Amino acid sequence: MSRLSSSCLVALGFLFLFSIIPIRDAPAQAANDIADVQAASHAFYEALASESIGDAMAGVWAHKPYVTNVGPRSKSVVVGWDAVSQYWIETEKKVASVNMAIEAPHLHVIGDFAWEIGEEIGEVTMQDGTVRQAELLATNVFERIDGQWLMVSHHASRKPEQ
Repeated sequence: MSRLSSSCLVALGFLFLFSIIPIRDAPAQAANDIADVQAASHAFYEALASESIGDAMAGVWAHKPYVTNVGPRSKSVVVGWDAVSQYWIETEKKVASVNMAIEAPHLHVIGDFAWEIGEEIGEVTMQDGTVRQAELLATNVFERIDGQWLMVSHHASRKPEQ
């Protein structure tokens, strides 16, 4: 068999193979990923509003040594699941309730990573009954681990005074 004939047979084989294997629809997949990340973000804010913040956060965060958190009361970057978990347990002791949402987030997904940036708006009621209005700038980073989108980084800080 000539080299040209062999090349043609290989090309025809690939054409046949690609005609019977469904090709993943990239735009549809991206839309599904965006919806799944939005659901993960919503779960984070539901956990923040939970009466048991520490327990609720355990379900939305990756339990990895590389996760990070910077909250409005942070003095440094909190690194690792054990430390991040402790941060949320301490938060639960200080607040009576949290009602926050991320407004108009800018969300982007690349492969198994996603991030959203926006303004967290809401209010926090402290254990002493003091109510604080909150307007924060926030960045949330998610990683898809075993098919589930989990938070791997959260940064929320006060907006600069105008």
